[in-house]
Amino acid sequence: MEKRCTYKLTATVCENVRSSSSDSNSVFPVFLYYYNGKSYKMESSSGSYPPQFKVGEEVEMYIDPDSPEVFFVPADTTTKTISHVFSIVGAVIASLGLLIPLAIAILRGRNETSRAPVRVSSRKPEEKRYDGYSDEDYISTVEEYNRYDDENDKCDM
Repeated sequence: MEKRCTYKLTATVCENVRSSSSDSNSVFPVFLYYYNGKSYKMESSSGSYPPQFKVGEEVEMYIDPDSPEVFFVPADTTTKTISHVFSIVGAVIASLGLLIPLAIAILRGRNETSRAPVRVSSRKPEEKRYDGYSDEDYISTVEEYNRYDDENDKCDM
């Protein structure tokens, strides 16, 4: 909207209108300004409480010359403040989303190095496996199977 609003003029705050919503105390300024011999009385789309402008206060504004009902008031910081707050909250949430998994990974890494090694199997390496084969027999059988599978693989890719 700021790009469309190129014509600078001075407007007067003629009233502050309370929000019609029952759950809000916001007050919206109504600006009175003149352009090309015609008067315009326009309510701002951003409100605040307490009111940002006093009735009778003159403010600088920019309007769209092709559509004078479209305006921008640089002194109206309500929208900017809200966008800054949401930007900061969003940045904090994004940072937490990155830092929490990192902290968990670091803490898990510390816990794993501080523990004593755990034996996975109760049998000694030189003992036979439950199926009667030693680890070396099992490994050589798997290697033979893979070698046979590779030799007999006739798939063309």
